[in-house]
Amino acid sequence: MKRVLKTAWAASLLFSAFGGFGGGSTSVIAAGFNDIENHWAKETITWGQQEGLISGYPDGTFKPNAQVTEAEFVKMMVASFKTEVSEVQSPKHWADAYYYFAESKNYPLKGYQELADRDKPITRERVAEFVVGTVGKNYSGDQAIQYLIGFKLATGKVEGEMTIASFKGQDTLTRGEAAQFIRNLKINNVNYFRTRPYEPSPASGLPLMPSPTQVGLNQIMYVLNTHVMTKFPGYSVRSANHDGHFDTSTVTVIDGKNRNILVTQIEYDPKTKSIVLFHLLESEKEGNVEMTAASVKALGYPVPDNFADTLHTVLKEHKDQRVRAGQWTLYLKPDENLMTRMQIIVE
Repeated sequence: MKRVLKTAWAASLLFSAFGGFGGGSTSVIAAGFNDIENHWAKETITWGQQEGLISGYPDGTFKPNAQVTEAEFVKMMVASFKTEVSEVQSPKHWADAYYYFAESKNYPLKGYQELADRDKPITRERVAEFVVGTVGKNYSGDQAIQYLIGFKLATGKVEGEMTIASFKGQDTLTRGEAAQFIRNLKINNVNYFRTRPYEPSPASGLPLMPSPTQVGLNQIMYVLNTHVMTKFPGYSVRSANHDGHFDTSTVTVIDGKNRNILVTQIEYDPKTKSIVLFHLLESEKEGNVEMTAASVKALGYPVPDNFADTLHTVLKEHKDQRVRAGQWTLYLKPDENLMTRMQIIVE
């Protein structure tokens, strides 16, 4: 006999999505984890904790580099999307309920028949196949990786590269990476599980791999979405890859309530693989200047903490100014005709 439970409740009562798994471990909701300060996934892990998706261990750690087993990943995914599962009365394995759910959706897992496989580390390739299944596609191996990268549901493990090879499909998944996979789905508005087709999806449905220019734009958008837009939720981001028709390509931040209002434009030079200009297009609305200042800092220019105040001053006084930002100088140049506009030129 089975009874239906809300995973959100099951997760909070039995074990958290990223905390203890199965074997009797006790998880905790900590004020902050003591082992993520310098970790690349710190902000994602913090986000997951604030969303109630992540907890750590009794010693205050999260263990972001610890390997994730297949069973742990399945449980993470299902619990994070607050999906209903059925509790098994006499389980053979602590993750039985999650495997029953995954099997009903035809998601590719090794542990359906061999219980021992459930407790082995899961590879990034298998994660790609599973994640692609959750959006209703059936791709395997390199095609699954191509789908994730092409539709911006994942990136490679090598900074500056977005290729199938850089995805490192045979590497095992870490807890930090698992948190990032789930956050990527949330950012891309994947909010429920679709059933994976039983027949392979056609290759014609695969997206093209991003060009070098698009890789740069994707990185800019990723940083903005994960480090800035979470603090300024009233905005959205889009890109324009000119594919060599112009010297630069752009990422634009848009007023989320009125998509016709462009707030900030960021020009990217594919030849130097660097940002050459931030163009503040609309400074009148409250928060626009602060969001732009946060974007500059998040994208690698270590401006002073009062940088937003400096931008306000330059706009008000309508006078050029230069600001040091690490190894760069930012030339703040207000528009000659429009008091609400300013260029931030990277020198």
